[in-house]
Amino acid sequence: MKRLLNYIATISLVGLTLTTGCLKGEEVNTTRIGLALSSAGNSWWHTATYYAVTQASSLQQPYFLANADSASQQQIQLTAMAYPTLQQEACKAIILSDLGQSVDSIQKYIDMGIDIILFDCNIPVDYTCRISGNNAAAGKAAGEFIRTHLPDPATATLIIQVQDSPVGTTRAEGCKAQLTTPVMEVTSKAYTQAAGKKAMEEALAAADGAQIGAVYAMDDDVAIGVLTALQEAENTTVKTVVGCGGSQTFLLLIHTTAGLNLATTVYSPESIEQCVDIANTLTIQGTQPAQKEYITEMPLVDRNNAANYINPASRY
Repeated sequence: MKRLLNYIATISLVGLTLTTGCLKGEEVNTTRIGLALSSAGNSWWHTATYYAVTQASSLQQPYFLANADSASQQQIQLTAMAYPTLQQEACKAIILSDLGQSVDSIQKYIDMGIDIILFDCNIPVDYTCRISGNNAAAGKAAGEFIRTHLPDPATATLIIQVQDSPVGTTRAEGCKAQLTTPVMEVTSKAYTQAAGKKAMEEALAAADGAQIGAVYAMDDDVAIGVLTALQEAENTTVKTVVGCGGSQTFLLLIHTTAGLNLATTVYSPESIEQCVDIANTLTIQGTQPAQKEYITEMPLVDRNNAANYINPASRY
């Protein structure tokens, strides 16, 4: 029995050494990268995930993919990416979309030596690189469009905010700064058509629902859900709906829908390929990116220029 206990203790010690001896990212002998992305239930993120995985595969880049729809779920996934086990390597770099993680929790991984590449977000940590659309400017453009397309007399603007979405907060703030008429805000559970439809239905049923003249959905899927709710309610008060992303489905609606002022701000999910390229160069060659930030403007598209953005070959 004593010999058996000594054997178990030895095995446990070896396991502990294997597991804890390479906790710091810079000590991990791996080229694996993590893709910690928002839920693929949204078509923009579904397409971004497709491009990320396809690009990683084309580079023969080992990766760990995890889509999350909440900060708590993402935290579990990040832990799995950061710490090695006997079954899997840790990730040397993580491409991260922000679902509301605390600054300290993300900085912890950076302090471990893991390169963090922020995608379409802005977390105040010592990240290696940030690739994003200009979400503040997108919100501002949406607000300017709404301000000039409110029904007469001017009515309220409904802003549909999604929980666990710092990017959405940034867009909302940019929009509100341009408005001089009342603003109503509701929270949705996801950037999906179903969530947008439900949020719009609840807003119309509220006591002040009749005051809504414009909606900033902040996402094209949500905007499509809003339009479905308006159609089913036979609503004639809301005249303006603005999304974000540039999906072909919503672009076609912008181009063909009469009687409504529809618009979106365009940012291609294909931009995530640059994140994968940078992560690949970091892990394989140890080369730092040429720039710390790559920020892309998000042009506003309405009926006047929607035809220029319609592309039947687009995946999104």
